[in-house]
Amino acid sequence: MIVRVDGDACPVRASILQITNKYEVETVIYTDVNHELSYETARVITVDQGIDSVDLAIVRDMKVGDVVITNDYGLASLVLGKKGYAMDANGRAFTLNNIDQLLFERHMHKSLRMMKKKHKGPKKRDRQADVLFSKNFEALVIQLKA
Repeated sequence: MIVRVDGDACPVRASILQITNKYEVETVIYTDVNHELSYETARVITVDQGIDSVDLAIVRDMKVGDVVITNDYGLASLVLGKKGYAMDANGRAFTLNNIDQLLFERHMHKSLRMMKKKHKGPKKRDRQADVLFSKNFEALVIQLKA
């Protein structure tokens, strides 16, 4: 198992590295050329700038059983299709049971934006989201290492 991180705007990189280091799990963080990241305990892969360039690199590299941390529902859907595990930065696991609904909601929100209708965006990130992510991510790592 390798943990692969959609790293450009990931608010939980430090938590990911703390947990993957604790359980000695390889971690790869993907970013585009507009972001400079460097970590002693993780490999960083930098790809060209472009729509979905990071997502496509993750899907290209991942293997069955890898874990991908992303807030992108489209990427999560591709990960599930390749028999991987996907989780967002709030600790929500993407599954075959919830991904269709999430993709539908994403489509509806995009349609509303195109019609210039207002809708609520995501709420501001708080400490509780970080705690929930760490708890759920560590539980997933423990489960997969067993």
